[in-house]
Amino acid sequence: MRRKFWVGVGVVCAVAAGGYKAAEVFAEKKVRERIDTQVAAMGMTGQVSYGKVDVDLLGSGASVSDFVFSEEGEPVWRIDRLAVTEFAQDKQGNPTHFAGGIVGAHLAFAEWAKLCKEKGVACAYEGDAEALAAHGTAEMLVDASIDYRIDDPSKTISLASALTLRDTIDFAFKAKVVGLDNQAMAEAAAGAGRAIEANLPPAMALLVMGVQLGRTAEQVAIADFGFAMKDLGGVRKGALRRAEETNDQRPVDAVLAEQLAEAKEQLHASAQPWMPEGFLDGMAKALDPFVWDGKPYRITMAQGKPVVLLTRGQAGLELPREIANSRQLFDVLTPKVDNDPL
Repeated sequence: MRRKFWVGVGVVCAVAAGGYKAAEVFAEKKVRERIDTQVAAMGMTGQVSYGKVDVDLLGSGASVSDFVFSEEGEPVWRIDRLAVTEFAQDKQGNPTHFAGGIVGAHLAFAEWAKLCKEKGVACAYEGDAEALAAHGTAEMLVDASIDYRIDDPSKTISLASALTLRDTIDFAFKAKVVGLDNQAMAEAAAGAGRAIEANLPPAMALLVMGVQLGRTAEQVAIADFGFAMKDLGGVRKGALRRAEETNDQRPVDAVLAEQLAEAKEQLHASAQPWMPEGFLDGMAKALDPFVWDGKPYRITMAQGKPVVLLTRGQAGLELPREIANSRQLFDVLTPKVDNDPL
């Protein structure tokens, strides 16, 4: 009897495994169909190819490997992996949470510029190729991620993103927008879409969006804004490049120290009259740990509580009365510069 029991368990597990595999194949097919539909809708059929598709049945994510975009039949944009790690939507089909990223986007501007020249196709890659060559490389690898969440009950949109230029620099951003929900966003997007369909200029389409938001949102505030960058070797590479260009025989640290002093002078020289001196001092002070110790260079605003930036007015969303100029905006946002992680 005991043997029959374990045989039965084995059969159930085998059937479950087979069912899981079948579900996985079905889900992969659906992902491919959705990708192909989007590609066709964008008019890029034949220009986009991709390889393996992985689906996480236990979660809500999927990934696509070897994504390639071609121009004139030649591969140009190449991404090692595209992934959606989390996705959720409400009963109306509006997205409430999205998290995803790109790993290994190959920016080969020199190669693209050469391709354009050979094919006789006009493109703007030449300047990018020169900038990349000045950086000392022919190709740059980029990783990027984004995570946003919409909480309708509290009308809060939480955003976070990161961009990494490998061996160069890392950027990170986060913020909360309070006062908007899915309905407001959907109606505003629809209004902007109609404006674009009517061939209105982009600025006019944005104005239409602002008016539409003003009909559904009482006010819009920002909270917990943060921006940070961290050196991954790009600062030292820049100093070495400068030394080579000027035939400077000094140690790289001496060149870096000179560049740092120049950057601090430039900060104060380009300061606007409404910027408080203490903030500029903080910006200059945070440069030293950023350059010498590899610490982040972080700017934060509206920490602790939301700061109202827009309120409903006759023409849609408008600046509140207490913010009449840049200095007042600067004061209410209370920006701070430090070397803490974001």
